[in-house]
Amino acid sequence: MGPIFRPTQEEESKALNNKKILVVGKFKDRRGSEFIAKEIQSWIYSHWRFRGLIIVEKVEDLFLLKFTREEDCNALLRYGHGNYKGALIVFKRCLIGHALRSMNFDGAYLWVQVEGLPVHYSTVSIASRVLARIGQVLCFDKESLTPPPPPLRGSFRVKVWISLNRPLIPRFYFEFEQGSYEWVDFRYEGVFVYCRMCGVIGHKVL
Repeated sequence: MGPIFRPTQEEESKALNNKKILVVGKFKDRRGSEFIAKEIQSWIYSHWRFRGLIIVEKVEDLFLLKFTREEDCNALLRYGHGNYKGALIVFKRCLIGHALRSMNFDGAYLWVQVEGLPVHYSTVSIASRVLARIGQVLCFDKESLTPPPPPLRGSFRVKVWISLNRPLIPRFYFEFEQGSYEWVDFRYEGVFVYCRMCGVIGHKVL
């Protein structure tokens, strides 16, 4: 551990008064370094409705989004991620005291669709246990719980915290009786490019 530096009260006061509404985005895709700030700014304006100005700058492999209105920042963070040209980008709020290099983009909340559960086992309880294998369940989409019931619809839509550094699981075998199996699929919304062989985001096996 090295020596500790602490800003003066005046410096701290200036930092607090000069706080900027910043969001940082990082692509979980090998192509992220190829994108430029101008095209990301145009894409953001075309996909979300904002009331204020947003300026996008690029710092190494990160994109800094500067907002003039807090509600615009919160609107983007409610999604938490986006998809540009098939590449997944994760957004995080940059708070006072945060350094860019210390920000963590290893995980995000994603909407996941569970499809193909056997009719008699298509319950919230079983879907929750299944999804616990890939991440932390936050909530079920209310529309996926309304009539027709999930067994007839054959799917659930659930928000799950997922580690993006671990391979995604595209599907699994559901053993409903000894020696009898059914394929069940996971659909990760907003993740269009990932390998169904190794599960890594950002590339596909051709």
